Amino acid sequence: MTSRGSASSVPYLPEKRIEREAELLLAEYGRDITGIGSPPVPIEELVELQLKLIVEIDDLRSAFGSDDVLGAIWFGRKLVRIDRSLDPHENPRLLGRFRFTLAHEAAHWRLHREHFHEDPSQSHLFEGRGAPAILCRSSEKPPEEWQADCFASFLLMPRSLVVAA
Repeated sequence: MTSRGSASSVPYLPEKRIEREAELLLAEYGRDITGIGSPPVPIEELVELQLKLIVEIDDLRSAFGSDDVLGAIWFGRKLVRIDRSLDPHENPRLLGRFRFTLAHEAAHWRLHREHFHEDPSQSHLFEGRGAPAILCRSSEKPPEEWQADCFASFLLMPRSLVVAA
């Protein structure tokens, strides 16, 4: 994970608080868009309609020169990019991984956007795209990455739906 903040700028969040934040997002989606009565959680709609983020599939691995890049978020542009290796249209067997990565990026939006900033002076390094605030890799797990994974789990498998199932 590469970020424009620092690990010290991300506060410790207990698991219960992360779960409450995920439940709150689901409740807001239920209030504003539609309730979720059964799995799966419509993560694409939740991200695009409730959070109003733009989601794109892109070749992040080439753009950032690393084979373990899964997703990235640009807070100022309200933009999430997922690596094309996870594109569910090209790789349907990776649909679960795609959905988890999308939920993970939603977690960064919900939990971390106030702690990170983007550096527009680095846009030349990323083909005019601008440096993402957070670049998520499968091999690194600083605190904000653990928090985003935990949030994604609670978002995709909310306790109420798991118990009902």
